[in-house]
Amino acid sequence: MKRTFGVICIVLTILLFVGCATIQPKFEDSNQLFIERTVDNLDLGNVMKKNIPSGSKVAIVSLEKEITLDKPIIALIEDQLIQSLMSAGFKVFERDQNAIDNLIKENTHSTNYSLLQNNSELFKSKNIEIEISEIDFAPFNSAKTNIQSADYLINYRILECGIVYRDYDSELDKREGLVRLHIRVQKTDTGEIVSAQNLDGKKEDTIKKEFVTQLADFHYSYFPYDYPLQPKQRKEILTKKKATSDNYFYFAPNAGLSFSRWGGFCFGGSIGFGSTNFGRICANSLFSESATNVTLQYERPISQSNKLSLTPKFGAGYVHDGYRREGFGLVMGGAIEYSISNPFIIKIGYDWFLGFDDASNGAILTTFGFRL
Repeated sequence: MKRTFGVICIVLTILLFVGCATIQPKFEDSNQLFIERTVDNLDLGNVMKKNIPSGSKVAIVSLEKEITLDKPIIALIEDQLIQSLMSAGFKVFERDQNAIDNLIKENTHSTNYSLLQNNSELFKSKNIEIEISEIDFAPFNSAKTNIQSADYLINYRILECGIVYRDYDSELDKREGLVRLHIRVQKTDTGEIVSAQNLDGKKEDTIKKEFVTQLADFHYSYFPYDYPLQPKQRKEILTKKKATSDNYFYFAPNAGLSFSRWGGFCFGGSIGFGSTNFGRICANSLFSESATNVTLQYERPISQSNKLSLTPKFGAGYVHDGYRREGFGLVMGGAIEYSISNPFIIKIGYDWFLGFDDASNGAILTTFGFRL
């Protein structure tokens, strides 16, 4: 009996540590990749085939600035749009300011590498005190390059971009991605606008609720019309929202077989409060002909699939086996939990109650739970 008891304690201890371990999402679940795929759903290359002759030379620039700002979401969107245009057969020319600066340094008109110097640094080197705004001051002198002019300019403005999570079922949240751009196409020789339209890219999938707080969590953000040449000010591209967990009240009657001095049928139940991110805290009672247990327990469901979870538990409280001493004791156990449909669950498991002077008992329990 003691050897069996020791084995059970070891197994339950291992299960407890596994239950406390944090499950990490895979890289494929990241919001970075999700947004990239959402931008791909804009399908800009095929849309532009209706407005621009096949094989034309094009350049893509933002309507919101004079030079490219390497803000992560803008860089991500432009990278995906350029890939889409090239896949559609267009000749795309560089307009990223940092990339162009590097091209100027490699100017093929000279066999030597060039260095660029900001004009404002020239003023400082000559001890000339002058205040001049970025709006009125070109940071570099013009330089000749071999970069060709485009036939068509594709201008874009970000209207909305981000991710929201919505409740899907007891284990999953629905993740919805949205990218909305205003696209304006102009002939570069005349400035004529040949197309102006708004494009929507949408994508949906489902993700485990426990992963929501581990991923970068963005909501839909409206982009105001900040036209070029506005005073520079710091602003966030996307506003983070505080991730919320799915809290619920938990009620779970149970019944099963008791293993104490005499054993037999047992019944009881749990009532408490839970969260999909942190588990459940429950007041638990279990009664049989030869045992009485009233404990406070912590349960931590660990998702194995969309419906199935392993649920270790531990706690403490009043333990009495009807034969030996009664009093304070510990409880350890575990269960296999299956989500029937929101809010119903069913689980089958084993609870082991450890009291003083071997006043212990156990029970195999079938539990039908409600999450309200």
